[in-house]
Amino acid sequence: MDSSLTAYIALVSVSGVLNLFLCLYAYSRRKHLRGSSIFILYTFAITIYCFAYAIALTSSSMEQMLFWTTIQYIGMPAASPLGLLIVLQFLGVEWNRKKKAALFIIPSISFLLVATNEFHHLFYKSMNVREGMSLPFVDIEIGLWYVVHGIFTFSCMFYAFLSLLIKWRETLRSYRLQLLVLLFGQLVPMTTAFFILNWCNTSGY
Repeated sequence: MDSSLTAYIALVSVSGVLNLFLCLYAYSRRKHLRGSSIFILYTFAITIYCFAYAIALTSSSMEQMLFWTTIQYIGMPAASPLGLLIVLQFLGVEWNRKKKAALFIIPSISFLLVATNEFHHLFYKSMNVREGMSLPFVDIEIGLWYVVHGIFTFSCMFYAFLSLLIKWRETLRSYRLQLLVLLFGQLVPMTTAFFILNWCNTSGY
């Protein structure tokens, strides 16, 4: 296995381990941490994504890549709405159960469409392994729902970022560091999601 690929897999795996640790820690302290259930689900979703992605990088066939891509979509689509709920909770904004549940309609559809993509190609029109690359790279032609999912993901993060930004002036200086961490935590994946969404024709591992 290429050394650069090994290093990348190790980095992704470490991220998975850290999120798993945070998930287990939050679970062990759930009686003492307000709103811990959302954080537990958030870190668990990212853990699934990280480990499935790391395993996908070791795949030796397209069938294996497709399988582990499906596993990634158990966790990845839920991460952005869960992140939004964490931010809203931090800001003291309460949503009822129906509004919270509505946030997971598109992620649920995305998972189902990825899992059954070979029958309709609504998420990926095509996926082909690019030969001669040192890293496993898949050329992807995206489908209609990929765009819908990307817009939804970006919108969740943008709404969370905007909500935090609006709250900045009202926040006491002693709490601004926490707010800044949350802002940065939304800005990085939001920027990434924006570029991925605009990189419409090809993408890959």
